[in-house]
Amino acid sequence: MTTPGRVDGIFLKLDAWLQYDPDLAAARRAAGINVETLYVRALCQCKRTLRDGDIPKSCLAENADGMTNPRKLVTALVNNGLWIDLDDHWHIRNWLEWQTSEEQRLAIAKQKREAGRLGGHRSKHSVNKPVRTCEYCQQAGWVR
Repeated sequence: MTTPGRVDGIFLKLDAWLQYDPDLAAARRAAGINVETLYVRALCQCKRTLRDGDIPKSCLAENADGMTNPRKLVTALVNNGLWIDLDDHWHIRNWLEWQTSEEQRLAIAKQKREAGRLGGHRSKHSVNKPVRTCEYCQQAGWVR
C-alpha cells in the first residue's frame, strides 16, 4: 500500500557531485564514459541485493550489458581506487560510508518490529485492562 507523498522502492544514496569525483574522472579518462554507467549500475545492484558493496565477478555481464570492453572499465575502476579487487568479487570503496550495512538494516527492522508490537500492546491493553499473559503488561508491573 502506498502512502500519499511516499514512493515505495529501494533507494541508494548517491552524491550529487559524483561526476566531479577525481577518482571517477580519472577512470572516465582512462576508459570512457561507460565507466560511470557501470559504476552506478553496480551501486544499484549492491543496494538491491543487499551485498554491502560486494559485486560478484559473475555479475559483470549483467552490469555491463550493452557496453563494449567491460574488462577495460573494471580495470579503470580498480586502478583508480573506486573498486577493490578481491578473489571472487570487487568491493566498492566507501560503500558503508554512504549506505546502511546489512547489520544496520537488520537492527532497524528489529527496532521497527518491536515498536509495532509495543504500539499494538498500547492500543489493546492499559493499566486498567492488563492481560496476564502479555509480556508488556508483565514488564510494566500491571500483572503479577
